[in-house]
Amino acid sequence: MSTALAPAAALYVIAKLIDRNVSIANLATLFGGPALTTCQSPDQVPIDADEIDHLNLFLYSVSMNPGWRNVDLPMRDPSGNRTGRPPLPLDLHFMMSAYGQDDYHPEILLGIGMQALHETPFLDRTYIETLFSAAVAPVEVALATSLLDQQIEQIKLAPHDLSADDLYKLWSAFGSKCRPSAAYVATVVLIQSTVPLANALPVLSRNIDVLPYTRPVISAVTPQTFTLPALPATQQLTLTGQGLTGPGVTALFNGTAPAALAAGPAPNTAVVTVPAAVHPGVNLISIVVDVAVGPPPSKLVGASAPVPIAIAPAVGTIVPSALGDGAFSFTVGVFPACGPQQSVSLLLDQLAVPPATAMHYELDALPENIAGATIVFESDTTASQNAVVAGTYLVRLSVDGVQSVPGFDPVLGFNTPTVNV
Repeated sequence: MSTALAPAAALYVIAKLIDRNVSIANLATLFGGPALTTCQSPDQVPIDADEIDHLNLFLYSVSMNPGWRNVDLPMRDPSGNRTGRPPLPLDLHFMMSAYGQDDYHPEILLGIGMQALHETPFLDRTYIETLFSAAVAPVEVALATSLLDQQIEQIKLAPHDLSADDLYKLWSAFGSKCRPSAAYVATVVLIQSTVPLANALPVLSRNIDVLPYTRPVISAVTPQTFTLPALPATQQLTLTGQGLTGPGVTALFNGTAPAALAAGPAPNTAVVTVPAAVHPGVNLISIVVDVAVGPPPSKLVGASAPVPIAIAPAVGTIVPSALGDGAFSFTVGVFPACGPQQSVSLLLDQLAVPPATAMHYELDALPENIAGATIVFESDTTASQNAVVAGTYLVRLSVDGVQSVPGFDPVLGFNTPTVNV
């Protein structure tokens, strides 16, 4: 990497490269003397009566190189100390302008300078080293410490087309009279950071364990839709896939509720008991693998993709209450208990009337009316077209889109549970 003197050193090398080509062109007889290249702001270049034949380089803009900008991003440890030194990548935008009082002299110099940069698309490391090894002037000796020849990427030179409007704006900003010019970009100058780093202490001992590992995969769950039996009975699921059993293998419901796995009835299967912490509706089951590596606790080394299972809510006791003006509230028990953020609806289907005249209602529970195993639903008053009319209704619950399963009679059809209004 280069030092902070690299931009100035790059312009110095480019100027010397142009001087070499001007010298080869043997213009001293025509111009009456050498035409050396300078590096000044255009407003500082002598013009008119004091104008001499020469080329001038001016660094009018510097930009961050997009290719190197995200390389080796700054890294910091938990204490905020810097642990990496990203380089400062710069693209140098410079203008080469030709000066002279006599006809065609500026154009001759500009053509030679453009030919020099065209035939030298990058700055050769050997040329840079040779150039600075002969440094005599104090500024040249200082620029020789830039390490320009040692940076990881060589500096490339390319023309940078500017429109007439761009040139007009630049020369207006320079506050100087316009001269024949050509714009170029030198990319990339890498300036090495000198910020102190927080180096890690040496490793005294290595703690490396190599263990066999099979990524767990759940390909099927049986049953995938079910109603939980009342406590203390339990519901077991049969999982099919790979990596379902072994040390440290556990089933996880909804990412928080763990459950032990046992070998299933067939190869590549496992049996798990649904924990009491689940809710009605859609639940997710996954397999996680924790391995005792290093000091306790065990480390999570892998997990399967979660697979959804649908637990249908079971309807418990139903208590209707009159609220006045023809409105009713229904206090309904549900198993398993619902969560406060779940979407719960009460579905009422009128029985003992012709199907064509049967009424059907869907009452949504407000979040504040969901209290775990008990949910309160309220109907509209008689002034509303959605008011529940008197009659006997089949009751169903819908929790996050999963509905309870009503009782079925081969003769009567769906007939339980019911409520009288």
